[in-house]
Amino acid sequence: MEFTTMFSQNGKQLTVLDNFKFKFKYESKISGYKTWECTNKSCKAKLVFNKEKTLIQEKSVLDHIHEADSTIECQAVSNSIKLKISESNINEMSSKIIRKELRSLENDTQLLTNDFSYIRRNLYNKKTKYHPPLPKNINEVHKALINMNITTNKNENLLLINDKETNIIIFTCLTNLKYLCSMEKVFMDGTFQFCTNFFYQFFVLHGFQNGIYTSLVYALLPNKRTSTYEHVFKKLRDACLTEGFVLNPNMFVIDFEIGIPEAVRSIWLTSIIRCCNFHLGQAWLR
Repeated sequence: MEFTTMFSQNGKQLTVLDNFKFKFKYESKISGYKTWECTNKSCKAKLVFNKEKTLIQEKSVLDHIHEADSTIECQAVSNSIKLKISESNINEMSSKIIRKELRSLENDTQLLTNDFSYIRRNLYNKKTKYHPPLPKNINEVHKALINMNITTNKNENLLLINDKETNIIIFTCLTNLKYLCSMEKVFMDGTFQFCTNFFYQFFVLHGFQNGIYTSLVYALLPNKRTSTYEHVFKKLRDACLTEGFVLNPNMFVIDFEIGIPEAVRSIWLTSIIRCCNFHLGQAWLR
């Protein structure tokens, strides 16, 4: 008889025999025998092992009143993937992790669409254990970011500003700042409807080159005041200067937020300000 070991969704160890799963029930204090019962509550099948982990057949019941579990293969893949998740790869795409695992298997594994959904869900649950709990207020947001090492795939720091005084958070990296400084024209856009909790606005700076728009800077803002935009622009300008870059675009293309042009003029006196046609159309519709 060939026994294998796997884990339930709750992380409890299971013993598998002929595609039937058994969970640990108890250990005898007198004999030291360990009894494992079928995971199907209505089934009386059980396995009894001695201290040497050898099956005692005369005490075991191997007849089941139900069919073997058809999801064993799926659960085995899920178990294997979960065991390989660590802090070093929690940011790797789930689909990539699953493909790696399937390629490493010796035997052809036949999985259905529902199996992949099950594996992805378990993988997501495993990853969340390495992240802090969801913050309940803005102070917890700042605290969580301080404790997190947020980097890009090039190992560049992605968190530029985490200001607890102004409640402004800016995400960008060295590569993006360098690219931003090479732009003759910078596009700015803010969204209020899809901003995360505890913040008022999600503000983004884009570059445009070779016919492609690229998001380069992301900021979470507490309001839409001119002083807030000025603070963001100054932090970006100073960060670029620190790295030896000069952020001085010829033109800024903006939406119709009143505070943005005033803030731009206070930092870049010679830059041209243009309003976006898309946002102009939205304003007309309103």
